[in-house]
Amino acid sequence: SEVNPAFFMSVLAKLRRIHGHLRLPNKGVFVECGSGLGKNVYIAALMHSWQRCVGIEKIAALNRRAQSLRERFNSTTMTKLPQSERDLRQEMGLAFINNDFFDGVQDLVLEATLLYADLTCFTPNQVNKFFFLTKDLVPGAVIVVLTRPLLSDYTTASSENEQHLFLLWSQDNDVLTSWGRTSAYIYERR
Repeated sequence: SEVNPAFFMSVLAKLRRIHGHLRLPNKGVFVECGSGLGKNVYIAALMHSWQRCVGIEKIAALNRRAQSLRERFNSTTMTKLPQSERDLRQEMGLAFINNDFFDGVQDLVLEATLLYADLTCFTPNQVNKFFFLTKDLVPGAVIVVLTRPLLSDYTTASSENEQHLFLLWSQDNDVLTSWGRTSAYIYERR
């Protein structure tokens, strides 16, 4: 599903105000699991000068299209940033990887200081697998997920295991997508 860019921009802006590593230039790693055409990856690249900004997409055609948009993004959109902001982003590793984020690129996913995933099409088993993947993120990492929470009803985790995430805030049925409204859950890895 396509999420309204204004939502994602507002989440990044709010995190920038309350979360330390988003105020420091060239810090942090943004990873989107299921990046599609890369809209959120590009938005993240505009809103912060990450060390790395990566989209992982399993569908090859979507990943190829996201990669092909990178040249246009660099030659048009990035040139509209002030020179000081462009300079900060010179060293940023902006990449799109064609793979299943559960297989082969888990090390990259685990580098994330901001991990984003739309869980709309995930089965309960996949949500559970994603939840347990977040246990290995660095403390302080932020996880933004849509549609399904990473606790209770969608996992078989015990309450002890659930304690590795802290819910920063949620937006119930308040996120506009291409198919309607959904919920967002923003967590921090303890």
